Amino acid sequence: MKKGNTLIELIIYITIVSGIGMASVLFVTNIITGRVKSSLEENVIHNMRLSTRRITQEIRQATAITSISSTDLCLASPTIGRNPTRIYLSSNRLYLGFGGSCASSTTSYPLTSTNVTVSNLVFSNSTTGLAKTIDYTYKISGNNVVGRQEWLYDTTASMSASIR
Repeated sequence: MKKGNTLIELIIYITIVSGIGMASVLFVTNIITGRVKSSLEENVIHNMRLSTRRITQEIRQATAITSISSTDLCLASPTIGRNPTRIYLSSNRLYLGFGGSCASSTTSYPLTSTNVTVSNLVFSNSTTGLAKTIDYTYKISGNNVVGRQEWLYDTTASMSASIR
């Protein structure tokens, strides 16, 4: 009668269990890494979509272009409390300001979250004839607090909107 396992059987058993354990750890690590990267990309795209939509909406609702520089846009608004409407970049965030003057708004709201960095904002006046058109471009990057290269993500928006 056999009362125990041989040394070869124990080594084979440990090798099989170790292989399954290593494969499981790699699988879980890939899932977690993929989730983090996906979350970062989703955050960047979400901020891009919302800020682009809001900037385009403000341009379309404006009655005139008050002033425009490469990083600052000031629009005349038909609503008194929102006149002038200012879109600008400050501390790597896009802001929407109302009231006051084109140099400083009375009330400002961030258009992007603190989880992203906005750079390379450029406004340009493409008005031709009666069509008052503004082109704008900017880049949004996810804030990669870990510093891992594979978790870097950025995208650039280039849009055009006309005052109606």
